[in-house]
Amino acid sequence: MKRLKTFLPFVFILLLLLVLRSWNGINEGTDPGDGSAVTANDRQNDLNEDKSTFRQAGLMTANLSSANEITKIAAMTQAQPVGHEALPAKSRPTSDLTRTTDTDSSPDRPVQDFVEPQELMSSPYGVLLQAGALDSRKGPVNIPEELRFDAASIVPGQTLRYLVQFTGPVQHQWKEEIKGIGGSVGSYIPNNTFIVAMTEQAKEIVGTLPYVQWIDYFHPAYKLATVLNKTEILDKAQRPKRSDSTTSDPTVSAEDPPSAIPPEEGIPIDQPVITDSETVLLMVQTFQSGFLPYLYTVAESIDGAVVLDSSDNRNSRILLEVPAIILDSALITLAQASEIEWIEPYVPPSLNNDEMHWVVQSNSYNSNPLWSKGLTGTGQIVGVGDTGLDVDMAFFWDGSQGVPSSFAIIISAR
Repeated sequence: MKRLKTFLPFVFILLLLLVLRSWNGINEGTDPGDGSAVTANDRQNDLNEDKSTFRQAGLMTANLSSANEITKIAAMTQAQPVGHEALPAKSRPTSDLTRTTDTDSSPDRPVQDFVEPQELMSSPYGVLLQAGALDSRKGPVNIPEELRFDAASIVPGQTLRYLVQFTGPVQHQWKEEIKGIGGSVGSYIPNNTFIVAMTEQAKEIVGTLPYVQWIDYFHPAYKLATVLNKTEILDKAQRPKRSDSTTSDPTVSAEDPPSAIPPEEGIPIDQPVITDSETVLLMVQTFQSGFLPYLYTVAESIDGAVVLDSSDNRNSRILLEVPAIILDSALITLAQASEIEWIEPYVPPSLNNDEMHWVVQSNSYNSNPLWSKGLTGTGQIVGVGDTGLDVDMAFFWDGSQGVPSSFAIIISAR
């Protein structure tokens, strides 16, 4: 037993030396390919290159003492947002549904139907359109032929609009590279998808980029809001009848157009007013501004349609009233118009909760003691602070007592 106790310290020291030697071997490193030693200069050069890469990505750290640390940080840059499926590395060519010889399926043979957006909300392959959600791994969507883009109509050099889905959260440099190829990056579509305007030649180059996983035409069907199929929504997407009016302003008629967007000056609305109650209100928007004349031309091609309002700010918009009996054909005409981005029903806003004034003032029906004393709030700016107030603001700070208590604020307000 005494001999064993005598040798134990030596065994411990020997093991410690072996561990230290192994550690130094890892730090010194050798090339697994040819067995040649890696010099300190080589390691420092590699480390400098890695630091430069991470600095560009905004992930520079103070100390990168080993290759293991660099590997950990590189893995972090590939992490997906919380709640999203892990996205594997791009293992096959971009799925380009605009090609009739696509390896997955032919665009002439639909293989999936739209699903509810909730089903694909967390999937990096989900494309959540107004018309519904699709899975970019499953090929073309089952849509009516009249709402499918006609590839045979393409003219060489023509600019078309495509959906381009990326392999992960879209980086600014990716969009810049697509712009350099000749693409114009437009609206964002969840998840990781943009509408891109470009020629067919530019599209072919974009399809080779390592961070692009799926391309499809922005089909006319993709522009139509799914609620256009819901009767309960369409029943509300109508001008209020005179008997339904709740306005107290005698100068405002219930037959006046609903105020959705301010009318555009200089464009007269000389179309006849529809008196038939069976109509539907539609909001129609283009990809960019400056297309009001275009929208009016499209509207004029729809029998019985009336433009009630228009706007031309960031995008051109019109509020269109269409006879319900021709709604389906009107939607096809609008969706096939190349410069229109989306179409949805417009439900006029209605006044709700307009009886609370007497409840909060007296809790006696139609008794408004504050209003009767002239306290109507006229000229006051109302602010809503739902995440807390900055008590250091001049409106709350009191130099003599510091931050006022909630009780003091209530008393001063009274």
